[in-house]
Amino acid sequence: MKLIKNYNVSADLIRILAAFFVVFSHSTDRFVLYTILKDSTAWNIIYYMNTLSRVAVPLFIILSGYLLLNKEKITNTKNFYIKRVSRILYPFIIWLTIYYGWTIYWDQTKLTPGFILQTLWTGNIWHLYFLIIILELYLLTPCLERFKTKKQQTVLFWSLLALSIFCSLLTIFHIDVKNYSLTMFIPYISLFFAGAYLRDLKVTKLWTIIFFVFYLSLAFITNKIANGNMSTMIVYNYSPTLLPMTICLFLALKNFHKNFGTKLLTGPLEKVIAYIGRLTFGIYLLHFLVLDLVLKDLHLLPWELHAPLILWACVPSIITFIISFIVIAFIKKLPYSYYLIG
Repeated sequence: MKLIKNYNVSADLIRILAAFFVVFSHSTDRFVLYTILKDSTAWNIIYYMNTLSRVAVPLFIILSGYLLLNKEKITNTKNFYIKRVSRILYPFIIWLTIYYGWTIYWDQTKLTPGFILQTLWTGNIWHLYFLIIILELYLLTPCLERFKTKKQQTVLFWSLLALSIFCSLLTIFHIDVKNYSLTMFIPYISLFFAGAYLRDLKVTKLWTIIFFVFYLSLAFITNKIANGNMSTMIVYNYSPTLLPMTICLFLALKNFHKNFGTKLLTGPLEKVIAYIGRLTFGIYLLHFLVLDLVLKDLHLLPWELHAPLILWACVPSIITFIISFIVIAFIKKLPYSYYLIG
């Protein structure tokens, strides 16, 4: 596989990490919610690891802004929309159909027009809500690109961050923008724009470590506040802790190849990372179905596990990621795979 000119291996490292974090988060959610384990040492460690992984979708979004909010990418608005929207829209329709079929088979859900309309209106469509957000952010991309001067970009950056935190605080008054497909993208605009705004920020080795420590510390603070409550505002993707967590991890990783991987992340390994990176979108789309099968058929649900619990809690996500990777790698070789996995 030939690498593109000026290939940024760190971008693919972020993409792969985000994809694994999605799988890990969905896998370990069950352990965090299994209250019999609560307050044990194993539960606290799994809970902390789960919180670290909750930046998965925000990482995808900030990386999208990093790569797409660029005048070289938007030379023609019409062509940009055709290329980007089609890359998401076709897989969205196909996988939405697959998961509606899956919920009939797996959950014995009765599929009715009312159920379909309700899930589409609220965005309660499993992990596919992310595709709605990305489509809406793509529509905004040419508008965000119009902010040219550094002063304009700085004002917009901080204003959008404030908007995201404001959206999370609105839940105190029982107003939740993520409950509707037409508004769920609003808190994520800040992360999307942050990717571009922070693109050229130089991050030294020392600052890489500092940002990573901030990321770990904010996860600890999030856990202390949430105390196992998976529906509280503080664990939202754009909460006052998860929002800076995402930005800190992104900054820690965006120049990783320059600061730490000049010799390691080259040659064959670089090609492997690039190949896996190209499959992460498909892995994201498929993993939920695979995870259901892995947990049930391999008897890896929380109440079926034995010591060491921490190890066995991680096994489902690893197996799911590997199986999803193999399946998507095969699909990628098929004709018209673009319509299925972008």
